[in-house]
Amino acid sequence: MPKLWDHLKQRQTWGFLVVFLSLLFTQLVQPLSLAGSTMHIYVVEYFLIALFCGACVHILITKQKIQLKALEFVLLALFGVWFVVLTLYRYVYAGTITGGFIVFRVLVFPIILVLLLRQYKIERKTVALAVFFFLTLVNLYQIYSLFGVSHSFRQIKGLKNINIYLCFALAALPMLIAFLASYQSECRKKVIAVKAMGIFNVLAITCFSLFSGSRIAVCLCPVIAAVSYFLVNRITWKSVKVFLIMAAAVAALVASIIALNIYDAEYNFYRVTDTMFPALHLEQRIDHSDETLGEQIPDVTEETQMNEAQASAAQNAADSDNMRAILWEKSIFYIRQNPIFGRHTIDIDAEFTFGETGEVHTIIESPHNFILEMWLALGLPGMLVYLLMIALCAFKVLLSKLSISRKANFLLVMLAIFGFSFFQPLVTCFFAVSLMLWLAMYLFIEPAK
Repeated sequence: MPKLWDHLKQRQTWGFLVVFLSLLFTQLVQPLSLAGSTMHIYVVEYFLIALFCGACVHILITKQKIQLKALEFVLLALFGVWFVVLTLYRYVYAGTITGGFIVFRVLVFPIILVLLLRQYKIERKTVALAVFFFLTLVNLYQIYSLFGVSHSFRQIKGLKNINIYLCFALAALPMLIAFLASYQSECRKKVIAVKAMGIFNVLAITCFSLFSGSRIAVCLCPVIAAVSYFLVNRITWKSVKVFLIMAAAVAALVASIIALNIYDAEYNFYRVTDTMFPALHLEQRIDHSDETLGEQIPDVTEETQMNEAQASAAQNAADSDNMRAILWEKSIFYIRQNPIFGRHTIDIDAEFTFGETGEVHTIIESPHNFILEMWLALGLPGMLVYLLMIALCAFKVLLSKLSISRKANFLLVMLAIFGFSFFQPLVTCFFAVSLMLWLAMYLFIEPAK
């Protein structure tokens, strides 16, 4: 008990808990009525507000120097002031103040967390360990969700939906690989446990990515994993051997899942291969032998079902592309109407015809593109200020004295986040992804301790 208390008194322990709980609280939501509308407030917002207020009081009492540069303060102040002006404008002309609030909150609160970590000099290793433990918890829940709840790779519930999970997990993958390569401890059992959890996470991320039905995940996952691994471990005989062993383990796992046709694995596989890699489509894979005649006679029923599944999966992917194109087109139409102030909501309503059934439905979705979402929610000035903050942080990493491999790993993280968010409403609408973005900035900008 005294040893536990000693740990709790340490600043790094508190840093670990703050990061871990911030990520965990992104999954808890409470409704709040405001000006005739209902907003859903994430528990992480209350948590970070409480931490921020407590830190302000502590800084005043201890007279600490605030770790915030002039340019950073100016940009944050501009971003906040502009949103106040934007909100007043929308209240006068649209009669609502809730439009754009979710995007503003999702983008701002992660910055508050990073400022707190910087103020109290929380080590990079501590932050990485918190992300690593949270990712392990999520992957364990994904397995439970797959076999115990959803029975579908595409409908697993970790981090709310599969696309949020994929973006978060693939962005975490380069950091996880770097963390495992550099992790050291005097306790050998601890090292073995951490390495085992790391391998589990890599296998889980790879498996869920390949069977998610997400084409961008199937493209990004092997690239990020392979490039990050060799950036961290260099190309040596030992690293190549370990990589080949891991690749063989992944290939065996994937082949087993396809052979057993676990839940919707085969359907999701077709969803990707039949739209992106048609050359992989193999005709008449299922044949049955007639023992009496010694001839190969195809099972028409099974083959027909297989072809129908392939056609359905391909049509589902085509519907997804068409829906996104309609949302983009209508979002651009709204932006052109008022490019400076955007729109009072990022919800886009459009009529969409499902190709498989021919039914016409009215859909209400966000634009599924982070640039369009920011522009609609924040107006042109707000979008430019926020993107400038990201660009300055990114340039700080790229112009730093970090090794080329670490800079390349940073770019892989950014590729995962913004690659996904170019086609999904992730970095602007979900705290887990936005937190990952700014935690990555902190991990790569802050010097090693």
